Amino acid sequence: LWHLNPPWDQRRAKIVEFLRDAKPDIIGFQEVRFIGEVNQAQQIANDLNLGYKVVFCEVHPEPGNGKNEGLAIMTRHPIVSTGSVSLKGGSPRKRRIFHARIDVEGIGEVVFFNTHFTYEESKQCEQMKNALSYLDTFDPDSIQIMVGDLNIYFDFEWPMDIATRPINKFTHHKYNPCRKVAEGMELTKDPKFRDAWEDVYPDLSRFPGSTFPNFQDPRAAHLDPCRPDRILIRRNTKTDNLITCDTYLFGQETFPWAGKDAAGIPRSGMKISDHKGIMTQLILDEDTISYQDKVRRAQDWLGGQVRRPQPLVKQSSPERYLHLHQTTPRLVRPADVKTELPQYLQFKPDFAFDGNKETFFWSSRAPAPGGTFSVVLKEPITASAVSVSTGVQQMNGQDKVMHGTLAVSMEEDCSNPIAETKVDNNGDASLTLPGGPSSVRCAKLTITEPQENWVVISEFAFFP
Repeated sequence: LWHLNPPWDQRRAKIVEFLRDAKPDIIGFQEVRFIGEVNQAQQIANDLNLGYKVVFCEVHPEPGNGKNEGLAIMTRHPIVSTGSVSLKGGSPRKRRIFHARIDVEGIGEVVFFNTHFTYEESKQCEQMKNALSYLDTFDPDSIQIMVGDLNIYFDFEWPMDIATRPINKFTHHKYNPCRKVAEGMELTKDPKFRDAWEDVYPDLSRFPGSTFPNFQDPRAAHLDPCRPDRILIRRNTKTDNLITCDTYLFGQETFPWAGKDAAGIPRSGMKISDHKGIMTQLILDEDTISYQDKVRRAQDWLGGQVRRPQPLVKQSSPERYLHLHQTTPRLVRPADVKTELPQYLQFKPDFAFDGNKETFFWSSRAPAPGGTFSVVLKEPITASAVSVSTGVQQMNGQDKVMHGTLAVSMEEDCSNPIAETKVDNNGDASLTLPGGPSSVRCAKLTITEPQENWVVISEFAFFP
């Protein structure tokens, strides 16, 4: 929940709006704090007024007031029992894994685990082993689901491999940072857990499922997008019939707000959290048909019976279009496409001038005022109008330019513009050259105000 980072009231309202539409059976919250005598998860349940029950696990004291930050589990189903253990090691904050036995209608008992690992890589291997050892104290044939912020980043996946990959010789190799905690683990052909995201999107190069950072700030400037937030399902004969029919991300939308967050970072616009949320939808199908037939049947049921929250998509990010950007872009005409913004993955600047609205440039950080994106033609052309579109057009303009200008010039360095206009509320700009068709050489988009989001430049166009 990103604890009490302001504006909590507005963030809570957006969370409630999403949950009221999605109506999940079970929810795991991390970084939960108290407002008076009520914790944030209970506030959300009270606002929903849909019969959700909340159980809370204290993890470590909040500075200054003695109230504890912790983990919360919220569900619409009867809670049979709860418990927790310390994960030991890590940062000054204590880390725990919290569970609730929940009697889910139509499924039976689900043992739901919620946790938040340390951010210290050297301790994550031990904490993963401790978490799995705790799960092993429960019936191995029960439905076990573990969720949480595991603080696992793109360059240190080793702790996650203990849970979601087979234990093999490399697990014990001297170059594996988790080799010491893996001592005594027997070699296996199958992993202990399956990842709900990978159930739906096994090709992570096309659909990375990144949940952090949800927006850019100085604390995250050194981080590439990564996937610390997971939903893991214990593999056994029972859960082999628990079909993952959909998994998707949510919470990437920006809502209006201006101010400083709890770290003193100025923000123009806010999101529900510094992490995206992840949601999965599971169906128990114990029929004697193939797994793939069960998946198809589950997806058919999902499409016909479940109203998906809008405007969500299965991969709520421009990353879902990564597969369209694996080739070298072919420009509409010879030109130099220039920007000081770094690109994210394969979303190259040239994709903003290839004539294809499904491809685009995507920056790997938010732009600063004065940042530019230019198309400089090798040879001048005669044009009557010029336009630029920003944001992902297929996703309601996500990551559009919020404030900027489009200028057209006859100069190679884009100086002395002959026409200029502002970007509109949709992140687009179009201008007609004064006096009719003129010779042009350069079109330049300039950012004029700060914004939190990265930017997508979809397409520049010159019209005769």
